Amino acid sequence: MKNMSFDTSKLTPRELEYFYAMNGQYGVLYVEGKPGIAKSAKFESIATKLGMDFKPFHLSMVDEIDVGLMPDKKMIEGVNYQTYITPLWAKEANDKPTLIFFDELNRATQNVRNAALQILLERRIGMDFKFNENVYFVAAGNLGEEDDTDVEEFDKALWNRLITVRHDLPLDSWVDDFAAENVNPSIVAFVSSHPDYYYKKPTEDTKSYPTPRSWTMLSRCIEKNFGLNAQPNEFLVPLKDLIRGFVGSAAASKFVKFCEEQMNLSFDDLFENYNKLKPVLDQMVSKFKDKPMEYAQEFNRRLKDGSANKMSETQVKNFSLFMKEYLSLESKVSIMKQMFDDTKVDAISPGSKFLNIIRNNPDAGAVITEHAKKSSGK
Repeated sequence: MKNMSFDTSKLTPRELEYFYAMNGQYGVLYVEGKPGIAKSAKFESIATKLGMDFKPFHLSMVDEIDVGLMPDKKMIEGVNYQTYITPLWAKEANDKPTLIFFDELNRATQNVRNAALQILLERRIGMDFKFNENVYFVAAGNLGEEDDTDVEEFDKALWNRLITVRHDLPLDSWVDDFAAENVNPSIVAFVSSHPDYYYKKPTEDTKSYPTPRSWTMLSRCIEKNFGLNAQPNEFLVPLKDLIRGFVGSAAASKFVKFCEEQMNLSFDDLFENYNKLKPVLDQMVSKFKDKPMEYAQEFNRRLKDGSANKMSETQVKNFSLFMKEYLSLESKVSIMKQMFDDTKVDAISPGSKFLNIIRNNPDAGAVITEHAKKSSGK
């Protein structure tokens, strides 16, 4: 099968860069990076978007027979000669476009690494089996001392055969390219508002720690048991003690607290800590479209009984920003009318904290002004 043409329009810029390197089929793309930053997931994404089969091999967990060096004998004119049995995965790869991913190349045993390198560099197994041009290869490895992994150093000759690229996965890329559609919304909201817990380098005594992979693993656990979009009130109680097994104690403690805030996001807490809790609100609104109206109705109630006067200036200002983003023009006008019609709240004095509502919502303010002009003209 000849080298194929693919529709690459769905690939991200980074994925397209990786594809160009593989598509050259001369030299081997070698991607190095920290554990858990979605190296294999990135290439599975490329394969999926291009309509290719994806065959991953975790070389630190296999032997050379799994890779393709299964000895056999072949008799010719009464003499036995050594050859190799072609593995089924290799035959399947030749039958249709396939991306083969050799992970942890620098953590494999010498025999496994040699078997993998023959495939990567020479595109064959033994002397008899050659891979077609519709088969694409990539290898990956860890960083060694930098990420506290035990790796074997490559010599200069091998490095010269590899197209070495450092793979990082910034939080925004993980969210935009993967997590937004494939990870539980509470996890996405948490790491977006607590980026320090997106990835934390483990200490010597750490067993579990937060990475894109471990957050995805936790999400899969939630998805399989409660559904991808499950809310904290559905999964937090049964999984509370288990979460640290995925992401470690520190990240788990923060995430649990975050989820508890989601479960009981009071009016006062939200608007006193609006910038911090807005991701929680966004996640709630994505699930419950009427949620903003609950807070609007609570503010109207406070206007009517005068308790809005007890709100801090920060709370009123943040509520005005909330109105601007989440409420319809009709709802904003209704709130302003209530402010001006009810004498229990001082909304017009020059220093009134409620003027923030008008300043940050000029569209509704204009409607109120026009309404006042018409009323005064009668």
